[in-house]
Amino acid sequence: FRPRRGRKNPSHFATEVFPTGYRLSLRLHNDDVHTFDEVIEAMHESRHRRNAAGSAMSESLVSRREQATTLTQHVDSDGQVTVLNYDRLSTAMQGFRRLKSRGLHCSVVSTPQVQQELRARNLIVWLSEISSAHPVASALIVQALIQVQGSANEKPFAGLCCVWKESRSIPMWASSDADERTACQRRFTTFP
Repeated sequence: FRPRRGRKNPSHFATEVFPTGYRLSLRLHNDDVHTFDEVIEAMHESRHRRNAAGSAMSESLVSRREQATTLTQHVDSDGQVTVLNYDRLSTAMQGFRRLKSRGLHCSVVSTPQVQQELRARNLIVWLSEISSAHPVASALIVQALIQVQGSANEKPFAGLCCVWKESRSIPMWASSDADERTACQRRFTTFP
């Protein structure tokens, strides 16, 4: 395989430095199988064992045992933790292989993925705050997020069952009544 002039072959991307602001994060996930000591040892190998092995796989992911202990506690309490951030695919894969070789559940995620997860978390907090302000706001949010009633051919989104048999409120912009007073009365009688 020879790349065309000006194009790079795929193996080149493994060693190329990422653009500014783009990183790969090595994540460790809780598997409820490995002990604290096994996880700590996978991230921070003792100096004696590192010298005996002498390969790139034997290098510690974290420099201090205390840091490995803290990360392990986060995995246990939060379900996952970012172990390291990388600016090259090749080094991210070394860290990934090190944890995988110990039987740990891990992943490599990109900066855009991390940002998307943070946006989703912030959106959930924001929607929770809005929905706690008033029951109507809560109903509108639930209606927007969950399919209330599907057609005969569609299966409802939430656990394959309808949350409500019919809508619980009608937003004012959805009313088709020409008379504003009738539309307002309809909205109030729909949501008790």
